[in-house]
Amino acid sequence: MKPTPETPPPKDFNRAIVLRPLASAQESVRDGEARLLEAVGLAQALGLDVAGAEAAPLRQISPRTYFGSGRVERLKDQTEELGAGVVVIDGALSPVQQRNLETDIGSKVIDRTGLILEIFGLRRVSVHLEPRQDRVDRRRSENQSGKRKVVVVEKPAARAC
Repeated sequence: MKPTPETPPPKDFNRAIVLRPLASAQESVRDGEARLLEAVGLAQALGLDVAGAEAAPLRQISPRTYFGSGRVERLKDQTEELGAGVVVIDGALSPVQQRNLETDIGSKVIDRTGLILEIFGLRRVSVHLEPRQDRVDRRRSENQSGKRKVVVVEKPAARAC
């Protein structure tokens, strides 16, 4: 009987790998580790299960993927091995770099800005805010028939000083 290759676990979009690029020689490893811990905390605030976190030294930023081909291959192997469907990069990626990384790795890639925007979006939905809530105050009142009706009262706009 032939040995069958071990199939990697399916990608779980609730599992993430967090990567902190150390782009400059001036940024110490201690600062990079502190920023990495912050990025892990942000990923956990979004509800992601962090399967791995790493500070990665970076000699030169690649215009195509931000990282070199060796780092991209290692990320691909890590996502397949851990079953992570999300890779969080604690840095600013261009849309082209993000798309190329997603294509090469086969997982969703989120940069720091996207991560923070996702957290705010999640919190906004969880608080049940309405898009026009800052301009409109909705009040219910009873009319003579006992039916409820919605009265919309416009609030004055804030003045710019």
